[in-house]
Amino acid sequence: MDLQNIINSRPPNGLYQKTNTTTLTQALKDIKLKTVIAVATDEHAAVTLKQVLEESVLLAISVGDEEQFKKDYDQLEKLYFSRNVRSRLTFNETECLLLGIGLMRNLRDNDIPSFHVLLQEIRYLVEKVKGTSDMAKSLAQGWQYLEFPLDIEKEIANGNMSRVLELAERKVPHDAYLPFTRALILTIRTHVCTALESAYQKNQVV
Repeated sequence: MDLQNIINSRPPNGLYQKTNTTTLTQALKDIKLKTVIAVATDEHAAVTLKQVLEESVLLAISVGDEEQFKKDYDQLEKLYFSRNVRSRLTFNETECLLLGIGLMRNLRDNDIPSFHVLLQEIRYLVEKVKGTSDMAKSLAQGWQYLEFPLDIEKEIANGNMSRVLELAERKVPHDAYLPFTRALILTIRTHVCTALESAYQKNQVV
């Protein structure tokens, strides 16, 4: 199974079906191994590696493999911001999606410093791609994927948890965000319940 067939097997706005994920995982691993070796000498290999890692991340999310997700995403993020290969990569809508997933991971983990570090990297990258019409078009098409975690973080910073719940439950732009929004919803509701229980206990004492 080649890379394009793998990409085509995933719904445009969804995740991989769980019926054939074992085959897909092995195929992506095989392609990735061959591509990593070629990156240093083949200028097109970096593009292939980018696609492989993007699909590997989405596949890991599809099957709920957190360990593989972290491993592949960390490699992908390094590739996105690598000065050595960035000039060979084309900025596209899928990259917006994956960068948004990175921001959502930081929010889920309550790692706000890492959220802002990644956001600065994204802003720097966005400034660079704005000057190219094709890339600017991809940015416009994929902006919803970046805007969503930015809106979530803004409402968290404002302490507006009801608005966070509304966004997380109704405004999710892609199925890949669902595991992160569900985790956020659970954390918020647990926090609210704990706060209410604590307030009740204090009132009982009084």
